Amino acid sequence: MFRLVWTNLWRRKVRTVLTTVGVVTGTAAIVAMVSVGVGMQKNLNEQLSHMGTITDITVSPKYDFSGGAFSPEGLPDPVKPLDDAAVREIRKISGVAAAVPIISLYGTELTFGRYHSQVTVTGVESSESAKLGIKMEAGRYLNRSDDAVIVLGFKLPEQFQAGAETRRKGRKLGGKSGRYSPPQEEAAPFQGSYGVRSATNRMDLLHKTITLSFKKVNTDGKEESKTLRVRVIGITAETGGQEDFSAVVPLQIAGSIAKWRDGFNVKKKGYEAIKFRVEKPEIVDDVQREIDRLGFMSFSMKQMLTEVNRISTVAQVLLGGIGAIALLVASFGIMNTMVMSIYERTREIGVLKVIGASVNDVKHLFLLEAGSIGFIGGIIGVLIGWLGTLLVNVVATAFLRKGGGDPVTILYVPLWLTLFAVGFSTIVGVLSGLYPALRAARLSPLTAIRQE
Repeated sequence: MFRLVWTNLWRRKVRTVLTTVGVVTGTAAIVAMVSVGVGMQKNLNEQLSHMGTITDITVSPKYDFSGGAFSPEGLPDPVKPLDDAAVREIRKISGVAAAVPIISLYGTELTFGRYHSQVTVTGVESSESAKLGIKMEAGRYLNRSDDAVIVLGFKLPEQFQAGAETRRKGRKLGGKSGRYSPPQEEAAPFQGSYGVRSATNRMDLLHKTITLSFKKVNTDGKEESKTLRVRVIGITAETGGQEDFSAVVPLQIAGSIAKWRDGFNVKKKGYEAIKFRVEKPEIVDDVQREIDRLGFMSFSMKQMLTEVNRISTVAQVLLGGIGAIALLVASFGIMNTMVMSIYERTREIGVLKVIGASVNDVKHLFLLEAGSIGFIGGIIGVLIGWLGTLLVNVVATAFLRKGGGDPVTILYVPLWLTLFAVGFSTIVGVLSGLYPALRAARLSPLTAIRQE
């Protein structure tokens, strides 16, 4: 049967080739269109996965904006404070491995010798933070006994700039007011990062003492400042997120500064957020529902990944539908070829029936011919679409990647798309040959022979 199909297809080479080209065009269009959505989804998932682990959840308080009473920061009092009692409640939820309160200090200035940088400093509870499994580039993370220490984000050693101001008014944390000069320790020259990476624009700050400067405007409208000397004990590994540009200190230090600068009160307003980690990704949704039931807001990377994948799936369906239009047009070409084949092979069909071919044999013959056109066109179309995506990615890499780095992937053809495209084109071919096959099967053998 297959040998007969192959002979019949190549009996009219030009017609078969032109019909197959239509299928090739449609299949290549589907591969190209869907690969855009798949590539977008792949890139977003990779970027989001670098920004945090899928088992991390951030909890924040809910605010009631209908009351009309707002704090100086522009926020009303929370509906339920995210205080120590809330932390204990969250830690009791089944599957929670660690829960760490967070206090953020925005607009903090870091000074080392004549170099300085503006960053956000985050205070975390030292005793629990180790359970978050923070990856380190160098040094270590906070532990229970730490006091005047700091952990820098991966990008911070590159953010320091030279400044002329090396003396600042203020007072030490817990000290008396007056003039305070930060240590006149000259910054180490820019050099490679701890022997791990070669970067000419990074400062070697590990185990160095740096100064944190905080400012506020008092009730008299005058500016006050505090300074705090801390020792750098570690540099976190690169995440690709905002954490690379921030620093971490023990919670008690951040709480003291927040109380001095903003009148921060944990019992009244609670913490800014709580970051916690669950034991496995499968229970993230269940834990978030429990958090919502307790009266707090929650956000997780899994939640964002789910939304991104949903949007990407919709985009893939829409783009694939556009490409499928071309394949639909090609299906009419297959049908036309098979109908014309019936008129040209009427006597052949009659002879086949006379020598013993059944109705199903004739039907299967035409269905196999139509399906073969779809299958061959699908294989070639997938190959052309795949080569096209490679070309686009090479061109994109050449134009978009600067200063080295990983190749740029705009279009991506996964295995499932290849199998789907070939299978879809084959099915379209078989369906297009269904009417001609039924018509050929219904031909009377005596009538078919008598016509010629």
